[in-house]
Amino acid sequence: MKIVRVKSQVSSKRLAGVIIRDLLEDGTVDVQAVGAAAVNQGLKAIILATESQPLSNELCSIVPRFEDCLIGSEHKTGISILVKRQN
Repeated sequence: MKIVRVKSQVSSKRLAGVIIRDLLEDGTVDVQAVGAAAVNQGLKAIILATESQPLSNELCSIVPRFEDCLIGSEHKTGISILVKRQN
């Protein structure tokens, strides 16, 4: 399973391409984000990826969860979204 860390400045279309590639290769990807803007970009990318042509005829499950992250010396709570292809 690949882990994709999302920044708030990332293009949701570019991130969707990464998610599509990883889902087609591995069947599972973990999208991780800290902060409202990063979570927003991550969710938009997941929606774009699951509605894209390569995955349009497949079901994908999405499992969100909270995750503790260490950024520098600070502990922060992030969102981790597990996306799985349902074959």
